Amino acid sequence: MDVKPIAILEHHPSDPPDRLADWLAAANAPYQTLRLHAGDQVPEDLNDYSGLIMLGGSQSAYSDDKFPWRTKTLSMIGDALAQDLPTLGICLSAQLIAQATGGSAGPGEHGLEVGHQLVGRRDASYQDILFDSLPMTPDAMQFHGDAINEMPPGAVLLLGGPVYPNQGFRLGNSMWGIQFHIETTPQTYVSWFEVYRNHLEESGYNVDRAIERAIAMHDEMPETWAPFIARFVEIARSRQNAEDSSE
Repeated sequence: MDVKPIAILEHHPSDPPDRLADWLAAANAPYQTLRLHAGDQVPEDLNDYSGLIMLGGSQSAYSDDKFPWRTKTLSMIGDALAQDLPTLGICLSAQLIAQATGGSAGPGEHGLEVGHQLVGRRDASYQDILFDSLPMTPDAMQFHGDAINEMPPGAVLLLGGPVYPNQGFRLGNSMWGIQFHIETTPQTYVSWFEVYRNHLEESGYNVDRAIERAIAMHDEMPETWAPFIARFVEIARSRQNAEDSSE
């Protein structure tokens, strides 16, 4: 049996797979990175993949500005949901999932949420096949100004937060979104602070202190999120095995 790869959709060069690549390799999961910003195409035939992981970016989930493949991505998300393809959307891509399935994303009413934060599990997370083994308050790296303002119909809230409540959710049996980042290296994450340093400082953030804390907390992230990705791989592999057995 040929193991199908997991497709990683990269929307912006500033937000690469980073640690995801290492975690997928450790789980013996083949993957294919599609750099949509560089001309790779949004997948049309999802049968080529065992799962999807969609990354973040500086675009807006509700606008085609600098995001010409957005509409195709929304359509692909609908197809993935209909096909029960294991899918994980991170930050921007969690907002895209909301947009594609009847919810909405837009400018967050509380402004920017950046830096290391804790998010809290909701009761439903204890019955979720992907989120069930997370700690009660897992570490999250936040960097967003837009937010999921309205959850899609039928979505199950799995994680909440003190600033923006819709931090993690599931649609159907195997589509998940998380508003925060788990995949970044310290170098990638710090580069975002430097790009937005002036704006953040004007908004009252102590950027140097936030960077110092974020670098320190990045060392803690793999303990929680490498097993989470390994579990996603198991879910994707089980689905492919079930499909192969039925043929």
